[in-house]
Amino acid sequence: MFPKEIDAAQERPNRIVRRAIRSLHENQGFAAPGEPQPGAAAAPDRRRLVAPADRGGAGDLGQHGQDAHQDDLQQSGGAQTRRGAGEGPGAWAAGGVRVTKTGGMTFMSTKLEKIRKLNQQAWDLCKRDGPQAFLLTQKVQQLLAKCPDALPRDEFECVRTQTYCLDMLSKPEEALPIGLKAYQLAEQIGDKYLMGSILSLLGRIHWHIDDFATSMDYYLNALKLIQSEPHPDLEITLTNGLGMVQYGLENYPASLEYFKTCLLKASEDNLAGQADANNNIAYVLHLLGRDEESVAYARAALAQFSQIGSYVGKLHTLHSLGAILIALGEVEQAMLTLQEGLELARKNNSELLELTYVAEISRIHKTNGKLDQAEEELQQALKIANKINSLTNISLIHELLAEIYREKRDYQTALEHFVSFHNAYKTIFNEKSDRRIKNLEILNQVESARKQAEIYRYLASTDSLTKLFNRRHFLEIAEAALPKSRQERNPIAVIMADIDHFKNVNDHYGHVVGDEVLTAVAANIQKSLRTDDIAGRYGGEEFIVLLCNPSSDQFVKIAERIRKVVEKQTVQFGQEMIKVTISLGLAWANPDQLLSMDVLINEADQALYAAKRQGRNRVVVWTQKGWD
Repeated sequence: MFPKEIDAAQERPNRIVRRAIRSLHENQGFAAPGEPQPGAAAAPDRRRLVAPADRGGAGDLGQHGQDAHQDDLQQSGGAQTRRGAGEGPGAWAAGGVRVTKTGGMTFMSTKLEKIRKLNQQAWDLCKRDGPQAFLLTQKVQQLLAKCPDALPRDEFECVRTQTYCLDMLSKPEEALPIGLKAYQLAEQIGDKYLMGSILSLLGRIHWHIDDFATSMDYYLNALKLIQSEPHPDLEITLTNGLGMVQYGLENYPASLEYFKTCLLKASEDNLAGQADANNNIAYVLHLLGRDEESVAYARAALAQFSQIGSYVGKLHTLHSLGAILIALGEVEQAMLTLQEGLELARKNNSELLELTYVAEISRIHKTNGKLDQAEEELQQALKIANKINSLTNISLIHELLAEIYREKRDYQTALEHFVSFHNAYKTIFNEKSDRRIKNLEILNQVESARKQAEIYRYLASTDSLTKLFNRRHFLEIAEAALPKSRQERNPIAVIMADIDHFKNVNDHYGHVVGDEVLTAVAANIQKSLRTDDIAGRYGGEEFIVLLCNPSSDQFVKIAERIRKVVEKQTVQFGQEMIKVTISLGLAWANPDQLLSMDVLINEADQALYAAKRQGRNRVVVWTQKGWD
């Protein structure tokens, strides 16, 4: 883990997730930008780095990167599926299938079975055909709306795949709101692993739109989320994401440290994790000019990808190794390496990677004086680039062709290709600028929604007169505090307080003055508490206080402090000074006592009424034998 980074981001990542989700609710999604064509080269050129970011042009995600995310998101599926929140034992069978037992027989609705099969098909297909996989998930959504047996996990699988497809298709503005919905479902399921995995995917989406600050926040938030549970593979994925952020920021030394951490943390049987790390280390070392050192890492990655049968991992590593060998002057070996990669790319119909290999090979041909051969290969590559609308490669190929025609002294053709290169580059630059502007618009939307949501949340949780927590919100906090106090082995206490003879104040002075008295008492209660203590208005003239951590003697002292402060307070009405007193009932539980919050409040309430019967303006403590 990275405690310094996690501590520094302790609050900000959660706010970013929450404010983005609130924006989704307020605005029904993000601003609708123009939709880039599938395969459009919208992302920066990061071809040789792997998972969690894509390594080819936009839309061409590394296969092993997909597998890593599939493992992350499906660890709780298959034979090891965990039950979601609220699902009883046996609700999920092997393969993540929900079963119902009736009369000794087990069955599952046909519609639900179809949904789960389609979900799996869509996930498997998204690696090869993102648009078709996305259409399948839309069909699943229609079925989910008509299937009462469906569980949150079924919808989660659907929107998870949708998010993944849209990210692969370079549609981050569409992927983000769907990814946030997936996060909400993961929260509803109560699975930190799923939550962390979706945060990782959201981090990658933001990385693709050059929003590196938010990307880092998501990765750090996910790391913080899984600190209490051992998920080494997901931790490696997230650490790798942080390395990708540093790479995007061109902070290559820091990026290298993250990738080396991934390599150290990858277990012996996690060859995919080791291979990813080795390849990333190799390419960053290449960027730092340390090619002699990098070649060993690249060859190690190539051997590992070959061993696990990851042809996409092998494709990317062959490209990295080829670039390193060129830098080392081993041109013949580089050519053999790049030609092996080109053959593999063509065999597996990976057109984007085919283009990157052709570009590197043509450079070698040009260096060796084989201009005609370089021209022929680049012209073929240009047809592919135009077909898939890969602007990055279109720009690159026109630039290379301009150089070749200039050396051939065909200046007119060279000029034509240079103009085409310039136009394509200008389009890419404008698209990147548009994405940054759209990203700023999104951030502005979520920030506005966050501020509005904070106001709504404050109003929904606070008593409008006294500014203390209202009863509902106080009880939510108290219910959460009780198990925490047991875990930390600390006692916990509840004080019930009621203003003495408050009806007389209202009857004699009127409700406006009564409200002033209530406000003054609430302020004095709040002033008498410590930072960790919580006060709320329970109803009418009754207040409730939650005390955490101190000893039983301190509980009584705090209650007495409240009583004395209220006794000394005055509220002015004309020339008259109004004074009131307060009666308090106190009950507490040691960590070994398995009392519910309802029981604790009831005991404090009984002690309060005992205080009233004993003459008011006093504190009465509930004990095992009743009240004292």
